Amino acid sequence: MFASLLTSTIWLETPATKVVWVTILLMKGRNQVVEASLPGLARMAGVTQRECEEAIKKFKEPDKYSRTKEHGGRRLTEVDGGWLVLNGEKYRDALGVDERREYNRQAQARYREAHPEKRARKKYPQAIFGAPKTLEEKLATNEPGCAQAAPGGTTEEQGDDDGGDKSGAT
Repeated sequence: MFASLLTSTIWLETPATKVVWVTILLMKGRNQVVEASLPGLARMAGVTQRECEEAIKKFKEPDKYSRTKEHGGRRLTEVDGGWLVLNGEKYRDALGVDERREYNRQAQARYREAHPEKRARKKYPQAIFGAPKTLEEKLATNEPGCAQAAPGGTTEEQGDDDGGDKSGAT
């Protein structure tokens, strides 16, 4: 988000229209498309469907006072599955390296806060799964996949269970 939003013509609109616009900016993907139905967008913005419909209509109309003259000041166009933010790439490209790095740092921090279980697993696997067992502990508990050595240097898994002659002679 940019502070310039506060001086745009959007900020002269109704509170519901402003909220819908901010919601659109937050929901748009890399391709600048907001994938939503009108009722879904209204629900995400916390406005009525009528308020959302009025806001979308406003965003699709020319705005002679818009600082962005591309597309006649229009902000949205309808596409299959939602809306395309017409000048979205301009704002995405306006993020400098430092701003993008800071944005990514904050986004990662929010993700980690929302998903502590994923971070704990990587950082502290023993806390969740217990400390890894030593070979001696595995052998002592007769854990599958750990063959115990039998007298004579062979493992129990290698030996023949029938107790017969293992020399191959008949």
